[in-house]
Amino acid sequence: MNGKELMKRIFKTGEATDDEIVKFMIKYYFLKGQTLDDFCDDLIFKYNKPEEYCRAVRDCFEDKLKKYSR
Repeated sequence: MNGKELMKRIFKTGEATDDEIVKFMIKYYFLKGQTLDDFCDDLIFKYNKPEEYCRAVRDCFEDKLKKYSR
């Protein structure tokens, strides 16, 4: 899975499977010691997305991670 392709698809269609989201967060953030806040910062500064969009995506990803962890 390529993280850039996943993010492009999310920005374009807003769709990703739960497994893709979990794998993306583990591979690109959690294994590097980063958090959901770091992900949100990347959305704002790296991808130039508005703060409201960042919060929405972060909340969605957090819900998927909580669901997956049960």
